[in-house]
Amino acid sequence: MITHWMPAPHPDPGHWERGIREYCAALRAIYRRYPRALLVSLDERLGDQAIHRDRLIHTDAVLGMLRAVGLGVAEAQIVHRDLTLRVFGFVLLVDYRHDRGEPVMEHTPVPPPWLRAHPDVAVPHLREAAAAAPLMTVDEAFEQVVHGLIVTVRDLMATTRNP
Repeated sequence: MITHWMPAPHPDPGHWERGIREYCAALRAIYRRYPRALLVSLDERLGDQAIHRDRLIHTDAVLGMLRAVGLGVAEAQIVHRDLTLRVFGFVLLVDYRHDRGEPVMEHTPVPPPWLRAHPDVAVPHLREAAAAAPLMTVDEAFEQVVHGLIVTVRDLMATTRNP
């Protein structure tokens, strides 16, 4: 269990994009230090008291910022769920493997060893992608994931009004 939670977010509705980037980076950093904590939370039944109180406070602060920039309650919850899935998924599927020295998919849609293991499979687009220069670093890939979240917020802001 994580006994030290991340620093409190200070989401500023006037700089909400920066706030989202900082919050995502902080979540990534703590779960990158403790990647198995994400799996423990899935595999074991932890009592409600095992959840650090700051997790509630931080989530509330982010929801408050999203509400302040014009999202409704439902849209703010959608964004927070999307944020959580993006960050936790990235930590488990990319960072965890990268930090262990395993191949990850920040360069190609599938790890090149998979293609080498099946030279007879007709997958020309995957082979073309594998032969191309690396697209980005792991950190650049994370930034792209967060940018996609910000685009989602912008789209929701354009179509909803804060009641």
